[in-house]
Amino acid sequence: MPVHRESQTIFYHIPKCAGSGVEEMFGMRTVPNLFLPEFGTVEYNGVKFSLQHLTPMAVESLYPEFSGFASYAITRNPYEKAVASYCWLRTKHEKAQFFRFRENRFIKWLNNYACHFEIDHTLPQSYWASNVDHKFDISGYDAATQAMSKRIGIPVRADLRHSKRNKLDTKKIVQSLSQKS
Repeated sequence: MPVHRESQTIFYHIPKCAGSGVEEMFGMRTVPNLFLPEFGTVEYNGVKFSLQHLTPMAVESLYPEFSGFASYAITRNPYEKAVASYCWLRTKHEKAQFFRFRENRFIKWLNNYACHFEIDHTLPQSYWASNVDHKFDISGYDAATQAMSKRIGIPVRADLRHSKRNKLDTKKIVQSLSQKS
């Protein structure tokens, strides 16, 4: 949940919802802006968070000085988010350069791991999105960055607009999932 203190703005970075691109675009990827990518840097209500993924409830409890800040978040199709989270976590865990999606492993992950909500990547988007002032779908990424740009006073950088684009086609993977998934 990187902050921009000067404009009193918080960007709630929902994992796997274009947050890294937004943080990069507005220069928020620094520790003073409450960005720290390591897992488990903060634990709140039994969930391990990277600092930049804190939910509004966690921020209210841990950083009350940001309570009056305007807040923004970007969401995406929940099935696409689940697939993207699974793929990202698998590649990080396996330190793999190449990843091939296998539905049976995805189902096993959903049933044995994702449903426990122990880390920020497995939480439902509602943990963030239900408590923000300005919520955008990922399809409205340009509108979201324009709104934030206006609020923060930093121009949108065209060269960073989609710098973190997903290498896997999560939409295609979601369309191919069986009913069981």
